[in-house]
Amino acid sequence: QIEQWIQEKTGRAVDFEEDDALRKLERLELVKRDDEGRLAAVPLAAGLEQLKRRWGDLLVGGRSVP
Repeated sequence: QIEQWIQEKTGRAVDFEEDDALRKLERLELVKRDDEGRLAAVPLAAGLEQLKRRWGDLLVGGRSVP
């Protein structure tokens, strides 16, 4: 459905791989899976801190930005 929505809104075709996107969100620790396999986003503040650390690692040669 997201592919169709993007096509309608932008006129551009995309191939959105849901499984790949979820794996990336889990790897980035932005989404957690419980014991029953249900997914939940981490709280916004925690997610922002996680992204800040990861970008810091990329931009500062392996050191996190304070």
